[in-house]
Amino acid sequence: MISIVEIAKNFITKITEVVDIGPEGLKGITEAVEPIMLETSLLVIKEILEELEGRIFLESKRSNEWAVVRKGDVKAVETIFGTLEYKRRYYRNKVTGQMAHLLDGWLQIDAWQKVGDDVRERLVNEAVELSYQKSGEKAAPVMVSKTSVGKYIGETPTVGLVSDGKRRRCSVLYVEADEDHVAMQDGGAAQMKLVYVHEGNVSEAARRRLEHVRYMSWPGTGDTDDLWEMVTTYIEEQYDTDALKTVWLCGDGAAWIEAGAGWLPKCKMVLDVYHINKAFMQVTSHATQYRSWGWKILREGTYEQMAELCDVLCERAGSGNKAKEKRRLAAYLLNHWENIIIRRSSETPGCSAEGHVSHVLSARLSSRPIGWGKHNLEKMAGLRVMRANGLPIVYERNKPSSEPFYMPEIESVHRATKYIRKEVVDWNVQLPIIQLGRTSYLHDALKGLAYGLSS
Repeated sequence: MISIVEIAKNFITKITEVVDIGPEGLKGITEAVEPIMLETSLLVIKEILEELEGRIFLESKRSNEWAVVRKGDVKAVETIFGTLEYKRRYYRNKVTGQMAHLLDGWLQIDAWQKVGDDVRERLVNEAVELSYQKSGEKAAPVMVSKTSVGKYIGETPTVGLVSDGKRRRCSVLYVEADEDHVAMQDGGAAQMKLVYVHEGNVSEAARRRLEHVRYMSWPGTGDTDDLWEMVTTYIEEQYDTDALKTVWLCGDGAAWIEAGAGWLPKCKMVLDVYHINKAFMQVTSHATQYRSWGWKILREGTYEQMAELCDVLCERAGSGNKAKEKRRLAAYLLNHWENIIIRRSSETPGCSAEGHVSHVLSARLSSRPIGWGKHNLEKMAGLRVMRANGLPIVYERNKPSSEPFYMPEIESVHRATKYIRKEVVDWNVQLPIIQLGRTSYLHDALKGLAYGLSS
């Protein structure tokens, strides 16, 4: 067992040798030193854990409750520094007969766990942007399989639309909604809905951003009333609703979005101009000569005029599937007429839901040829929303550890760390480069550090 003093000596020796060789510039020095620091960190953690293991063994509480079965069991766990290996004892509970490595229980490491929770958390954070395969290659010193990454994604808790506890005042609020269409592993497709609440556009030079925007994802099969109840609750907890004059609901007119109008306070619904234009262009694709008339009706006409135009367009479509689609598009425009003409008011906001769905959801869920499972689709959407909301993503297993929990006496932990510190403090620094008596700028600098000399 290497001592902490030997670790410190080796660490300083290796660093001084690296610097003395003189890698090119600061970049060369830091790149050469990094693996030395990682290796030393693992050795120091190993010494601390094994010292604590010895302290646990000496505890009277442990002696009364747990009997030693064997000692020297080696545990290897992948950490963000590399592979951590340490030895510990295996115990049996004198009352229940349970078997456990008590140190592992204190470290919250399961019996068969090979990847530390620190690595798992980093893997999950990388996987929010990258594929499981790439995150497994990038996030850990040793590659982790994409199957394992998917498992960790499924275990990570997500946070939805919640107030930050600071009640805000504004007269106008905006709620926008749309959905992403995602390919599933079974060959089918699923919807993932996105709703976000904000206080309007804020200009920043050439770019505009949304003020205090907060997102929420929702599965396509989820209950619509539950969705809007959650959005309404957020608004009531985050904002002074007495100060609110209008809540604009913007979207493509889908039934699940329209349902929000019955939930949101002081709500006015408006149809997204992108979907209005898209429906109009498609319904007139076979009769483009009517478009100028149609655009004029959309700008300043009446429902009756639009109904007349739609009748003409449907008649000219003939029969069959093409005609059926034209009738569907015509019905879309007529059924949402009130949500269309409200756009004529100068107060009516625009809608950027398509872009936000693309950025928050589609960029990870549907822009690549991926087949998702239901559970991890919902998890990934939730994690993408957390990232967009500026919330930290923390890996935390939902299931309890399989190891019996044992808490060492606090004095054991203090004594273990105190012993390690004392070893270092008591060590009289003797750097090899100084002992060799070499004369150089580095020699002089390190000698000054070691012995408190100054020029």
